Amino acid sequence: MADAQWMSVRECARYMGWEGEGTGTGPHPQTVSRWCAARVLRATQVTVPRGTYRIARVDADAFMRAHRTSPDRRPA
Repeated sequence: MADAQWMSVRECARYMGWEGEGTGTGPHPQTVSRWCAARVLRATQVTVPRGTYRIARVDADAFMRAHRTSPDRRPA
């Protein structure tokens, strides 16, 4: 995965800081998948609608940069 241009949802979650089940670190792969489905995170699917998402490393980087600089939008 280190030099791959494309990542799976699970690889992208790990790239964003997820360390595994029950660790509470980074986004869970289901969250990354939902972002892809909602088109918040740019991804591609070979088979639509139930295909596997592939995320380009540059798109994951852009997504993380955009969310690092935006204010926290969770309800109080």
